Amino acid sequence: MDKAGKPDDGEYILNRDYLASARLNLQHYLWTQEFGGDLLSPSITVRDSPDFRIADIGTGTAIWPIDLAERYPSVQIDGFDISLTQAPPKTWLPPNVRLQDWDVFEDVPEFCVGLYDAAVPGTAWDDSTKVCEPGGYLQWVDGEFTNLQTVVADPSNISGLEAVEGVTNFLKSVSLRGMKEGESHWLIDLPQTFAQIHDLTVVDDTEIFVSKPRLAAITESMVMAVEDIVAKIAAGGADAGGLKTILDNFKRENERCARGLGLHIGARRVVGRKES
Repeated sequence: MDKAGKPDDGEYILNRDYLASARLNLQHYLWTQEFGGDLLSPSITVRDSPDFRIADIGTGTAIWPIDLAERYPSVQIDGFDISLTQAPPKTWLPPNVRLQDWDVFEDVPEFCVGLYDAAVPGTAWDDSTKVCEPGGYLQWVDGEFTNLQTVVADPSNISGLEAVEGVTNFLKSVSLRGMKEGESHWLIDLPQTFAQIHDLTVVDDTEIFVSKPRLAAITESMVMAVEDIVAKIAAGGADAGGLKTILDNFKRENERCARGLGLHIGARRVVGRKES
C-alpha cells in the first residue's frame, strides 16, 4: 500500500461478500464502544440542521452514516465509495443519507469541493481536505497496527504465544508494506501531516488500546479479516499456503487454550479543522 492508502496492485485486498460486510459492521460497533460511543469526536460541533453536511469517504457497508443519522436526523450525510455493493438498498437508508459511487483516488467531483462541514475518510487520501468548507473538520480514525501486541491469558503458554505472534507479524507487515526502512508510519505522523501539509489546526488527537472485555471480540474480527485475505488469494489462483498455515495454527491454539489468545491493537483518532 502506498502512502496515499492505495494498494500497490490497484486491488482491494479483502472481499466484498456478506461475511466481509458482517465483519466490517462488527468492527464498527466494537470500536465505536471503545471510543465511548462517539461516532464523531466531541471536538466537532454539529448543528442538527439540513444545511450541515457530512461526508463519509470510503463508506463500505454505510453502517457509519446510518448510525450517525439516528443521532442527527436533520444533518445531510453523504457516503462515497468505489463500490456500493456492501451497502443496503437505497429504500432502506435513513432519509438524510445518500450514497454515491466515487473512486477517491480519482479527482474530487466539482460538486463536492468545499461542500462539507465535516469529512470522515475511510482510506488514506491526500485530497480529503478539498471537500471541507472553510472552518470544516476532517476526522481520521484508524487502527495502529505498528504497535500491535500479542496477549495470552496464560503467560506460560509458549505455543499459544508463538501462534498469535504469527498473525501479529503478518498484520504488521501489511500495515508497513511499501514503507522504506526507518520511515515513520503515516498514522504516527498524521497530526504533523494535518498541520504542516494540509494547514489544519489539530483539535483532537486521541489514542486508545482495546479494553480487555472486548479483546476476544476484536481478535476474532481481525482473524476474520486474515481469513478473508487467504480466501481472496486462493480465489485468484495464488499460493496462500504460508499464511493459511499461520492462520490454522492460531485457530487451533486458540481453541486449545479456551480462546485465550489476543491481538492487543490500538486505534487513533485525529481531527483537524480548516481555517475559517
